[in-house]
Amino acid sequence: LLGYFSCNIYPWGDIYIDDEFQAQTPISGALSVHPGKHVLVVKNQSYKAVSSEFYIAKKDTFFYQLNFETAAAAHSSKP
Repeated sequence: LLGYFSCNIYPWGDIYIDDEFQAQTPISGALSVHPGKHVLVVKNQSYKAVSSEFYIAKKDTFFYQLNFETAAAAHSSKP
């Protein structure tokens, strides 16, 4: 069973999970992710890359928000 990663990145970002490119935002729906600990990197050529570690459990959805202009990031997990 997998977990899910969903995000809202402003103005946009390239999403890397465990050094592998996943998608460019905005994305529709959620990305499937294997349960466990992961490293997230969000890149936008106009800003410094932002990285964060996250843990996802089976069937959980990890929500990540980032505003590159204010460098504010927030996240939460829901079963």
